[in-house]
Amino acid sequence: MREDLVSVIVPAHNAASTIEATLASVLAQTHAALEVVVIDDGSTDGTGVRVVAMARQDPRIRYVYQSNAGVAAARNAGIAISSGAYIAPMDADDIWHPTKIEKQLALLTAAGLEVGVVYCYTRLIDKADQVVETLPPGQRTGDVFTTLLLSNFIRSASIPLIRRRELEAVGGYDRSLRERGAQGCEDLKLYLMLAERCRFELCPEYLVGYRVSRSGMSANAVLMQRSWLMVMEEVKARHPEIPVWLFNWAAGNFHRWLGFNTLSYGQVGTGLTLLARSAVEDPATLRPGMLATLVEILTARLAQRLGVKPVLSRCADRLRGRIRRPLAHFGDMDPACLDGGLPEAWENHRQAVAKAVHCTPPADGADGISPTAPSRSVRTRRKRSA
Repeated sequence: MREDLVSVIVPAHNAASTIEATLASVLAQTHAALEVVVIDDGSTDGTGVRVVAMARQDPRIRYVYQSNAGVAAARNAGIAISSGAYIAPMDADDIWHPTKIEKQLALLTAAGLEVGVVYCYTRLIDKADQVVETLPPGQRTGDVFTTLLLSNFIRSASIPLIRRRELEAVGGYDRSLRERGAQGCEDLKLYLMLAERCRFELCPEYLVGYRVSRSGMSANAVLMQRSWLMVMEEVKARHPEIPVWLFNWAAGNFHRWLGFNTLSYGQVGTGLTLLARSAVEDPATLRPGMLATLVEILTARLAQRLGVKPVLSRCADRLRGRIRRPLAHFGDMDPACLDGGLPEAWENHRQAVAKAVHCTPPADGADGISPTAPSRSVRTRRKRSA
């Protein structure tokens, strides 16, 4: 196994419209020691033709077709036939900044074996790779299990760089979520399992472009909600010592995000129902910034129906302290420019409170945890000595 080889795993299902841009951004990495494994998960739209054509031009691409089995099974299949010491998951519609792997790998190799994951920041992009929103940065590093439980700050499958030994120790992605009718939170479950074993590090730059698409998994509110609830029930079973209020905060965060996401796709009834649930689970949801966002989305949807320009969005922006900028291409923006604003003070406070929650080690072989995983007592000792 080459110690500098990074295996990029790309599951693809009917991704013909985006796969070429995705692979071009991977092949353009300044760290050239890559193998790119594309698992075609039953595509019927010509995805394979495009990948094979690119593979003829660059032998680092390996194309494999399988019958449709879901994103987790596709990722696991790619990992199984790859050989790199590091795994870089990549969705078939996202893009990377050319220096992503180089910068993350430098941090991961310098950090020591206690660090198993390096993540970075992301910008939301449209179908033309234009940035539509820059998400606020955070600073969550080290022992992140309870802060990750509070909210999935990694955000996207295309963001982390993971040590293979850690990924294999937790058994990879959980394909049973799809089999149980709950596909959607495989990434979050994996991150939580990794956080029970190792420490996380941050490369504080915007190195990933996350493409906003109606066909994305996050657009399916029913599946995402079922998947998240299932993952949380498994965490509760492993960690009965975690207080109920932390799970309530986590539920409020998740349903708020899913509610706004659903509203943005035009599913007004479902979105409002999810936001109402969020407010019940965590009344802090009803903050001026969140209400302003709700006003903006609803007025935008109404204006779209009426065929007029929304006039209340500027008011909503001022309430949130947000500055709108003209659209710019993802590749033209400086990844080190932290222009996504700052997290709200209440969010920083909650992250600190969550990080202070003590977790006992789960029993070896508990659900979702590999019997080879080191005891969480190692993690908690490091936390107390920090």
